[in-house]
Amino acid sequence: MLQFQFTTMRVQIAVVAASCLVLAVLATIAYGVMSSSALFSNHNQANEKLFIKQVDESLKAQLLQQADQVEVLVTESLGVARGLSETTSAAIKAQMPLSREQYSQFVKEAMLSHKSLLGAYIVWEPNAVDGRDSEFARNSNHSTETGQFGPYWTRGSGGNLDIQPVTADDVYNESRNSRGLRLNEWYLCPRDKKSSCITDPAVWDVQGVPTLMTSIVHPIYINNEFKGLTGVDISMAFLQKLLEDLDEELFAGQGALKLVSNKGYWVADTENPNVVGNMLDEAKWQSVEPLVEAATPRFVEMGEDYVVTVPIKFEAFKTPWLLEYRVPKRVVLAEVVAMQTALEQEFNQSTALQLILAAVIAAAGVSILYVVAGQIARPLQLLTDKVEELATSDGDLTSRVEINRKDEIGQLASALNLFLDKTHRIVGDTATLVRLSSSVVGCQCGNFNAHKP
Repeated sequence: MLQFQFTTMRVQIAVVAASCLVLAVLATIAYGVMSSSALFSNHNQANEKLFIKQVDESLKAQLLQQADQVEVLVTESLGVARGLSETTSAAIKAQMPLSREQYSQFVKEAMLSHKSLLGAYIVWEPNAVDGRDSEFARNSNHSTETGQFGPYWTRGSGGNLDIQPVTADDVYNESRNSRGLRLNEWYLCPRDKKSSCITDPAVWDVQGVPTLMTSIVHPIYINNEFKGLTGVDISMAFLQKLLEDLDEELFAGQGALKLVSNKGYWVADTENPNVVGNMLDEAKWQSVEPLVEAATPRFVEMGEDYVVTVPIKFEAFKTPWLLEYRVPKRVVLAEVVAMQTALEQEFNQSTALQLILAAVIAAAGVSILYVVAGQIARPLQLLTDKVEELATSDGDLTSRVEINRKDEIGQLASALNLFLDKTHRIVGDTATLVRLSSSVVGCQCGNFNAHKP
């Protein structure tokens, strides 16, 4: 197996130490980047959750305020209907000799006093009050073709007031549609409940123009006998305008506000106004109906949207409606995303700066280690050179290693010098003995030759 070998100790020390330094720097930077990234991610998630919570609370508060405005409008309208009912009841009970024109004038005065109303009316049961229906048959603007009293004052698009008889045809028809509503619920509901009612949206004729409206009605009961009712109408266009104004305030109209009646009819829709007055399809109604009866607002995530629902309770009627606001998540989170993008750019710049700084530190460290490795390897090189010199200088034992260090290299140099000293002495002593031995041998040889015969 081949093994890589370094040519010099200096390179070996520098490479090993530099590798350890670079690995340490890289590990430190990697840990720092991962920790910062995790902290950055957690911070973003926490900020997003906090922002969504704030949006939740803000939207609920604004929708509750709008729901209160709708309820106040309806309650004020109910006050008008109740006032007409109480005035009529008091006059009938007191047997005041008021004409039908005078009762009609009560309705007109109510319209003049409340500009938000589309229409107002009194409807008596046939011959239930003055018994004079036959006198007014086919010859009055405040009674029907059969003479039933029912003055209907309406407000035109220009604000002008006009009167016409109510449409009382087939008013007692009990047949119901798929949602359990009767055609003339505006008349039958207060009669049956003996209390106030608010109807689901319906189209009625207003000064020759088919108009979508909701009716708020209150019964006239005298001695527990149903004598008729009073009522006012609110245009769906009016409610639609209220929601459109609010929609513009919420994320600049990028969401959609919808108002749903108690029986599942579109009352207002800023996204698709053409559906107003129609029933919700059954699948949609199945999901919305529980929310209409819910006691509290709700904020949920649905696909790519956030949806806020707020019930409008209508305590006076016990038939709540539902206000819904749907807005894309990208719109809600646009501010957070922009902030996160800016922070991410700063984070990336900071990371790049850390990497550059780490590279500079690593390069400086490698350079320093290379210099230090040279300082460590230089005495070893001197020792190596000295040994090589001894090996190639015919045994010159007089030279010494000049290294003044107190570490292991200095100890090795001192030991080598000591070895040279001892070797030098041994060699010197050996040379002396050799010379003496040579002299003795020479003398002995001379004496031997002198005594030879």
